[in-house]
Amino acid sequence: MVILRSLDAPVTGIDGTEDTTVGELVAVAGNQEEDILDRMEKESLCRTLWGCVDSLPEIQAEVIRSRYQGKFTLRECAASCGLTVAAARQQHDKALWSLRNGENGKLLRVFLPADSWIYNNALIGGGVGHFARTWTSSTERVALEL
Repeated sequence: MVILRSLDAPVTGIDGTEDTTVGELVAVAGNQEEDILDRMEKESLCRTLWGCVDSLPEIQAEVIRSRYQGKFTLRECAASCGLTVAAARQQHDKALWSLRNGENGKLLRVFLPADSWIYNNALIGGGVGHFARTWTSSTERVALEL
């Protein structure tokens, strides 16, 4: 048997006092403010990312759009762009490099958590050979860059 009650109905505690309501005890599906902020950040990232893709040379932008917006395989991208699979892969790799570096990289880096940049760069250029050449570890190099 289901009993319907108003969300404003008082709830009696163990000690007999009525200090809360049913509405205050109902679990909320999610934090609406965080959901809205996450959605706004995702929309901003999409606008910035596709703006950066638009700044790429035409064939690179076409490959990236067909690959990620069209959800094509690399073979399908090559066919739709009139390229061989090897040429499509080369254009894809060049486009990703361009998005990671230069002005595009600066625009997109703000969407990464700060610690991920530190961690990723600390993994690059590590090892004994690098240390023997520079006398600095990859962690020290990243710290000095900051």
